[in-house]
Amino acid sequence: MNFGIARPQVTQSGITFPLTVPGAGPPTPISATLDKSKLITSFIISNPQAGSSVYLGFTPGVSNAGVNQGLEILAGTAPNFRITQEGRQLYELQTLSALIARLINCQVPDMEKIPFKVWDLTQIFLFSGNVAGSQVTIAAFPEVYL
Repeated sequence: MNFGIARPQVTQSGITFPLTVPGAGPPTPISATLDKSKLITSFIISNPQAGSSVYLGFTPGVSNAGVNQGLEILAGTAPNFRITQEGRQLYELQTLSALIARLINCQVPDMEKIPFKVWDLTQIFLFSGNVAGSQVTIAAFPEVYL
């Protein structure tokens, strides 16, 4: 039931692309272009069953062993990395609260600037457990609106 509330409907878009993950030499960023300005709030790394483990890290020195060992993504898995925006609904209430305060002659507080958290895929690195490298598929999902 709608109750007279007409919210706009939007479609979630996604970006998919293959990525060759090196097993020798420097790790590779997940993307050279999907930085924080692209508003990515979730992404998936699909590591095929026939592949080998891939390691995810937040520094360009991530490796498959030792002190820089990254988070292991096993072959045959596709983990989803998702950000939950706690507190986002406060933005929806702020304007109404400020209007009510103004109407009853109260001091209107400063608006909260709640941060919007996103992934910067240029700063997340992958390294393969196989010296020959691994082929994975990335799916990234940008926020539709702020």
